[in-house]
Amino acid sequence: MRKYNLSDVIEFKNIPEYSADDIMRIRKNLQLGRNKFAQLTGVSVKTIETWEYGRNRPNGSAARLLQLLESNPDIFMREMINFRIESLK
Repeated sequence: MRKYNLSDVIEFKNIPEYSADDIMRIRKNLQLGRNKFAQLTGVSVKTIETWEYGRNRPNGSAARLLQLLESNPDIFMREMINFRIESLK
């Protein structure tokens, strides 16, 4: 009987393309301003602005990250957030 590696039986989803409206919708769904969204995604505020104004589009790992944020925002945010308890008082 042939042994299969995981790489023999899986295919990854295509990396999605995101429009300016898509990116703004994802950010607003997370209830984040551009500054916090930039911190979360590891890019500059200027990059977020160029995406949201349609002057540039995320590709590669940035698009994959947006895909995760869009499809599993609760799980993703739970892993990324450090609450500052004093600010909740």
